[in-house]
Amino acid sequence: MWGMPVLPTPLVVSLYCWFAWEAGLVVRDLIRRKDRRRRDRGTRVIVSLSLAGSIGLGLLLRGWVPALDTPAPQAFAVAGVVLIWVGLAVRAWAVLTLGGSFSTYIHVDADQTVVTHGPYL
Repeated sequence: MWGMPVLPTPLVVSLYCWFAWEAGLVVRDLIRRKDRRRRDRGTRVIVSLSLAGSIGLGLLLRGWVPALDTPAPQAFAVAGVVLIWVGLAVRAWAVLTLGGSFSTYIHVDADQTVVTHGPYL
């Protein structure tokens, strides 16, 4: 039986930071906008299941087909860490740009304005 892959510490720390950021945004939404959950129509569940499913499938495929391993795992780990932090920076920029209009629930308000600055050029 194959074991779980050992991930480099910087990659693990980056993944935990990403998870903590997203969990913080969800908690923020739950505290500030409890009524908006009804208008989400299940998109949060769909996104969460898709993410978990793709990670699980990737881990399973890696165990079943060892040829899928990368030839330079350390280089890919460094690239992964860089991409995680760039993604977190863009996500933070988007949240700050939208301010009080940002929500992790997907919905459109009738009085919503179109943002044309920040990462939304």
